[in-house]
Amino acid sequence: MKFIIENKVYDTEKAECVCEFEKSVDKILQMFGIERTFREYKPAKLYKTKKDSWFSVADLGDRKRIILEDEISAKRIISSKHDIYLYNKYFDDLEEA
Repeated sequence: MKFIIENKVYDTEKAECVCEFEKSVDKILQMFGIERTFREYKPAKLYKTKKDSWFSVADLGDRKRIILEDEISAKRIISSKHDIYLYNKYFDDLEEA
C-alpha cells in the first residue's frame, strides 16, 4: 500500500515492517445532541523506510490511516513491546539499571 505525504511516497511493500501494535484512535459519537469521544484501539504496524523514516499504518476497518512517526514515538512503540532484541536492533541507547 502506498501513501503520499508532503511529496514523499511511503510504501509498505518497500519499507521494513518492524512490529505490530495497538494504536489508540479517538472516535466521536453523537447521541441526543451530545458529543462523546471514545478511545478505541485498532491494529497497526510500525514501518521503517530505507531512508530511516518511520511511519505506522492503522487498520480502521473500512480504511487505512497512516501516521508519520518520529524516532521518539518509534522508540515508545517498540519499548511497549518489551522486546529488548527488537529495540537494540534499531536503537543502541539502552543501559543497565
